[in-house]
Amino acid sequence: MEVTINIDGQALSVEVTVEVYEYLDRVGHKEKNLAHEKLLAMLDDAFSVITPMQARRVKSYYIRRLDFTRIAREEGVDKSMVSRSVHRGLKYMREFYSLQQME
Repeated sequence: MEVTINIDGQALSVEVTVEVYEYLDRVGHKEKNLAHEKLLAMLDDAFSVITPMQARRVKSYYIRRLDFTRIAREEGVDKSMVSRSVHRGLKYMREFYSLQQME
């Protein structure tokens, strides 16, 4: 089997046995799972820096895939309020992530 690895920005194709390929595949999945778990933990932390209303609206927009009009209708508010709330929440979450990357 052939795998491609990057060395100093250069792609290099290498023939490996099936066993080595399977091992690399398992390691790759473990690394992806660890990265995914870290991202989820950071996401929980990021939601903690915004208001509960902003968190609810961000989740409705990005996770439930509702548009601003639908969220506004569910909450009985104007869609511009929802839009501002989501964008402000995302701003604070981005700032949180920026600070986390500096550490």
